[in-house]
Amino acid sequence: MVSFRRKTTENNADSTALIPSGDADQSKDAYNKGKKDTSKNWAHEMTEWVVVFIVCFSGFYFFTFGDHERAHHKKQMDAQLQELAKQFEAQKTSLTSQLDGLYQQLFAAQETTKEAIQQAEAAVSPAEAAAPPAEAAPAQTAPVAVSAEEQRLQAEIDRKKAELEQRQKKIASFCDWCSFNHGGLQTTCGARRDYLIDNYGDSPEAAVLAVMGWDPACSSIKN
Repeated sequence: MVSFRRKTTENNADSTALIPSGDADQSKDAYNKGKKDTSKNWAHEMTEWVVVFIVCFSGFYFFTFGDHERAHHKKQMDAQLQELAKQFEAQKTSLTSQLDGLYQQLFAAQETTKEAIQQAEAAVSPAEAAAPPAEAAPAQTAPVAVSAEEQRLQAEIDRKKAELEQRQKKIASFCDWCSFNHGGLQTTCGARRDYLIDNYGDSPEAAVLAVMGWDPACSSIKN
């Protein structure tokens, strides 16, 4: 059964017309559906705008501030590499100086040993020289003590030389073509070494050790 409702006509406010209520419900549903579709479209458009904004802002930030951040990082890295190079250069200078001092001490100890032996031999009388070795032993006390000092100095020299040899082995393991990639700086280990030499005047050895100290991947010997 179809129900009817009154509707005021446009031409006469006092006149009314009966229209089926089913048509009214359909019109209402269509209106609500259109309203929902409009809301969905609006939300979809807003989402697209937000995505576009994020992409544009990210690109702007990358190109505007990315270069600045990379430059700042590179400046910090250069300063730290330079500090490492200075430390390795000072280390070599110290080892070389210590070795020179040890060699001088060893030479002095050897001269002292020779003098002690000569004095001991000069103090021995013909009768003592003909005596059994056990009786002549006290005269050899001083030379033996100096000889022990020579042994101590030689052991210290060998230890320092081993440190220098280990340093040279590490330098020999440097990988020129290996990748050096830090903070957006993409280059090779060899190019980074040359940069320190050309721009800061570091010695080749110190530059190599500094680069490997910063990035162990620059060594061909992998742990």
